[in-house]
Amino acid sequence: MGQQTISKISPYLVHYLLTTYIVWTAGLHHLVQAQPTAKADSGVMCVSGCSCNSETASVTCIWPSLDAIAGVPGSTRALSFRGGKLTKVPRGAFSSFGSLRTLHLDQNRIKTLTDGSFSGLANLRRLSLSRNALWVIPRNSFRGLQRVSRLDLSKNRISVLSSYIFTGLTSLLTLDLRDNPVSYVTDNAFAGVTGLRQLYLRGCRVTNIAHVTKPLRTLLSLQTLTMQSLRISFLPTKAIPYLPNLTSVDLSYWKSLRRIHSFAFSGLNLKTLKLNGGALASVPSQAILKIPSLVNLSLSGNPIRYIQPYDFNGLKNLQNLNLKSLNILDVLERGFIGLDSLKSLDLSGNPQLQPLRRTVFGSLKTVVSLNVTGSTWKCDCNLKWFAANPNVDIKRITCNSPPLWRNKNLFFYLKTQAYDNLMTCDVPTVVVRPSVLNASVGQTAKLSCLVSSGAASTVNWVAPNKRVVLSGLPWGRLSMNQTQRAVGILSIKNVSVADAGKYVCLAYNGGGNRTATVQLKVVPAVPTPASYLQFTHGYTTENFILSCLIGSLLFMGAVVGCYSLIFPCSRMCQAETIAIKIDMPETTLSPEQTGGRKGNVSANLNIQRSTL
Repeated sequence: MGQQTISKISPYLVHYLLTTYIVWTAGLHHLVQAQPTAKADSGVMCVSGCSCNSETASVTCIWPSLDAIAGVPGSTRALSFRGGKLTKVPRGAFSSFGSLRTLHLDQNRIKTLTDGSFSGLANLRRLSLSRNALWVIPRNSFRGLQRVSRLDLSKNRISVLSSYIFTGLTSLLTLDLRDNPVSYVTDNAFAGVTGLRQLYLRGCRVTNIAHVTKPLRTLLSLQTLTMQSLRISFLPTKAIPYLPNLTSVDLSYWKSLRRIHSFAFSGLNLKTLKLNGGALASVPSQAILKIPSLVNLSLSGNPIRYIQPYDFNGLKNLQNLNLKSLNILDVLERGFIGLDSLKSLDLSGNPQLQPLRRTVFGSLKTVVSLNVTGSTWKCDCNLKWFAANPNVDIKRITCNSPPLWRNKNLFFYLKTQAYDNLMTCDVPTVVVRPSVLNASVGQTAKLSCLVSSGAASTVNWVAPNKRVVLSGLPWGRLSMNQTQRAVGILSIKNVSVADAGKYVCLAYNGGGNRTATVQLKVVPAVPTPASYLQFTHGYTTENFILSCLIGSLLFMGAVVGCYSLIFPCSRMCQAETIAIKIDMPETTLSPEQTGGRKGNVSANLNIQRSTL
């Protein structure tokens, strides 16, 4: 029975195996003729020179040209053709890829585009042409890409952004133009992309910021503007136009930027401002204080040496302040006052930074994460306030003194309560010179306060009207300069009688405070006879030369004036003499009249003019 069954099945089995072999051989022969096969990822047959992923329907190829694109499945959703020698995109090259969502043509040699280069890609969302040789973009190059939301044109050779070159990109949200030598942008360059939210520019060669920002006025939806590495030294008033949705501006690495106008950011509602890597010598407080909405501010990499009092006062919403690698020497008293919402303060990379005093913050309302990595401080009484203030979170402070704590972490000792005996210092000693100062009205008076102590001290002056004058902050005619926290010099310009009175020098540190008083007497300026004579007759060499020169000019003017009067008068007199000349006829005289001689005698008549 079993043998009969096998004999009946065997012909069918042989027929099935023969049929399968023929079909498989024919299919393999057809594939070999159509396109060479390559390794498959997840069982998907790929075009030679490509790698495929069936889960994401993506194909990544390395070809010398687009000739083999016909073998790519039309259902591909992501196509990457990088590192080839493609110099142009033929019209209709991708017309059969209606399902394509992402197209990368990076690192090729594409020099220009044509109308219809991307026709048929109605569903494309992202297009990247980075690292090519594009130098010009003709109008309508992106026609038909109405769903593209991101366009990457970075690292090309585009120098001019002509009008209407982005027409057709009605859904564009992000435009990347970084590292292009753009030197001119037409007013209508961004026409048609009014929904743009992120714009990235870096390395532009413009010298006037308005040449870039003026065309941005139509981008009312713009949220992020990045303009890095521009060659501009001054940011003028209203440098960036008012855009209602603009919240982030990055102007980093302007290596020549030295000045910012007070109204450069006027009217903007920014939350993030980056001014890293510039040439700013001080905090541009007058400009940034006009942006009270700021949440993040970064000034790292600028040559700022001192944080002055009230530099950030008014930024009540600021949460993150980056002052990294500025080589800051000192933060003066009340330098961070007014930052009521501050959460993170980065002062790392400032090796010469002096220890922060309690008064630099004022009253802290939030917990501030403070980063001072790279600074080594004298761990004395001036740092005890860190242990007593729970709103300051510092991970590490490296001590350079006292010797027992050298190169150690301060907070190791703070936790063991060992700082009570070690973090001590003497109350400062204050000496004022002179104790009584006479000044004349109109002069500049300078009051000096010398402080000596084992620990650094803060010096303030209190004027007779109870006004406190801080170091580095001018109060009209009054200003105070503290050098190395040891000398506080108060300057009073154009002294008046109202400035007379007692001035108090206040010096304090973690050990306590001391005061000293200076009496300022103002003497009215009354000129003496000697000074009056000196004033009226005391000529200098320059005055003498100037007087001689003026006298010579007056003399020459008088000579010329006289000559201009005398010469016409002389000519007039000569004309008058000719006018009254009398011609007398010849008279014949007798021999008796002529003494025996005959002849005609003429008489000369001399007429003398009288002076009228």
